[in-house]
Amino acid sequence: MKRIINILSFAFSLLAFASSAYAISSHPGTNIPSFVLSLVGICATLIVGISVVDTFVLRNALNKVDEKMEEQTKRMEELSTLEKEFRQTKRQINVLFHHTWGLALTDKQPYAAFQEFWRGFTLSAQQNDIKRAKSCLSNAEILVEDIVRRKQEGQVLDTPCMTMLDMVISDNLKSSQVYTAFGDRVERLLEELKRTIECVKN
Repeated sequence: MKRIINILSFAFSLLAFASSAYAISSHPGTNIPSFVLSLVGICATLIVGISVVDTFVLRNALNKVDEKMEEQTKRMEELSTLEKEFRQTKRQINVLFHHTWGLALTDKQPYAAFQEFWRGFTLSAQQNDIKRAKSCLSNAEILVEDIVRRKQEGQVLDTPCMTMLDMVISDNLKSSQVYTAFGDRVERLLEELKRTIECVKN
């Protein structure tokens, strides 16, 4: 469009110049300044017209850029949302994995099962997922009671990892909604677990 206007402007300018030259050569008494002014007026009109067209073209280009930027912003927001959802889903899968693996280890490796339940519980606390945290905690409590019973019956259990004696409630866990809901139960659970390990150690 712009190229066509430029070509037409050039053609009109040549036509106006040729007409002025012809008028001057055909009529010696013609007022030359008036023709010059007419020629200047035509050129000025064409220049203004081109400027107006350029303004519209530029405005359209800027509008398209704004639209592209808006689309890009929306896509970035969508990607950010998807990333958050993916991370959330990944954490939930990790919780389910540790919880399920703990259930699978309960009979033959109860101490290892406890560690899985504890990992699931702490991950749930990081997400403030009270429902899953309660499930992991309840299974861990049942497991510790079962460990105590089986030891009293003289059953041979897996060897507990001595680092479990150093298990503490972290500051992050204490600041979570999960700890607010189950803090007392968690403290009693760890104390009971450590007592069973101390008995094995001695």
